[in-house]
Amino acid sequence: MYFPKLEHLRKETKVIFTAVEKLDEWLALKPQMSTDYLNPLDFSYQASINEKIALNLFSICCNEKIFRKYEATPLLKVRYIVSCPNCHQPYQTFYSLEEIPREYIYCNDDCDGFYPLRHPERIEIYFELLERPVIQAKIPDIFDIPSTVPPLTADVAGLMEYGLWGDLIQDV
Repeated sequence: MYFPKLEHLRKETKVIFTAVEKLDEWLALKPQMSTDYLNPLDFSYQASINEKIALNLFSICCNEKIFRKYEATPLLKVRYIVSCPNCHQPYQTFYSLEEIPREYIYCNDDCDGFYPLRHPERIEIYFELLERPVIQAKIPDIFDIPSTVPPLTADVAGLMEYGLWGDLIQDV
């Protein structure tokens, strides 16, 4: 697995094994600059997984209790981006529901205020990947040339040294 922490989710009975494998591969293939705004619905669509399963899986990957059982930290962190329902500009990013203000707030001086929790349609939920994938390359070294092959710029002496001069003469 590219993310060894996902092995812990295999032990959780409510998680579908193939969904975990697909998430592992999907996360590993994401460009690093897009790992701060992961969308479980994108994963659901691209991996052909039910939306509820994808949302549940992302939620589990943020659950500190589950990872604490295995002396690890969560793989993902949830991110709530609150936007103003009046001017539609982003107001602020929060990392838990408890941080989102319950009182009336103003996004700027020119805009009317609002209650963020009364406008759930203006709260975008993304997830941030907290680790990089562990990639173990199994690519053979292209410079590992067998010693019986002459260098590409071999002269006659080099060809004779490797015993190939006679083969070349016979072919002519």
